[in-house]
Amino acid sequence: MIENCTIYESEVALFENLRQTYPEDTRGRIVDDGLCWAAISKKMPDKSNRNWPECLWTESKRRVLFFLKEPNKNEGEDYKDWDWSDGSRTFGNVLAYWLEGLMITRADYCPKYMEISTRKNIFKKYPLAIVNAKKIAGGSSANWNTVWKYAERDKFFLYKQIREILKPNIIVCGGSNDTGIYFRKVLSIAFDCIFQDIKDGFRKINNWCYYNFEEEILLIDSYHPSFIMDEQEKIESLINGFHDFILKTGYKY
Repeated sequence: MIENCTIYESEVALFENLRQTYPEDTRGRIVDDGLCWAAISKKMPDKSNRNWPECLWTESKRRVLFFLKEPNKNEGEDYKDWDWSDGSRTFGNVLAYWLEGLMITRADYCPKYMEISTRKNIFKKYPLAIVNAKKIAGGSSANWNTVWKYAERDKFFLYKQIREILKPNIIVCGGSNDTGIYFRKVLSIAFDCIFQDIKDGFRKINNWCYYNFEEEILLIDSYHPSFIMDEQEKIESLINGFHDFILKTGYKY
């Protein structure tokens, strides 16, 4: 994070630098992402005069980041400006339910699908952070060779954004819309492009959770939010995996 700058200012500067590494005719396709605060406010904050309550993120014991493959269209837009309480039903709903589930699960309490708040209320209570491995807008389905190529190309920027600016301690790695060989691709990108220096310190706790005890960072290997399956099962399976992780490790945060 740039000294004396807010998270927002640091991310804006990072993306300005990233754009300079791309040809001019490609820069307009880059989709900005990061810490998304617009949903907390009834009115989108003015880009020229942002004063975000960043303490909601920095002082939270659980800082949940969703690490996904690529933006679906939306060329030249900025996730940080979106009101995430509206929009695509499946994608946004799943992000919201996962977010609250990860925030409220404890050793003695594993929330069920029907106990989670509404999407609008969730995004008013908890800060949302989303980072895409590939910053160039794609389509409804990802070409994994292309995603890998871009993640490898921009790994310095991904490292800066996640490890130095946002500093999450829970990262949900949203995989492909395919439970076959591509299921753990985003997790692999996280290991190889962002946490390569501490990769050997992660221990597999269950089929969902990989934890680095020394750094206190949890990686969750997950479905993509848009994966087509029963929504309740999709929500509860991740939360159940996280609850099992808490029971096995004594996680206190």
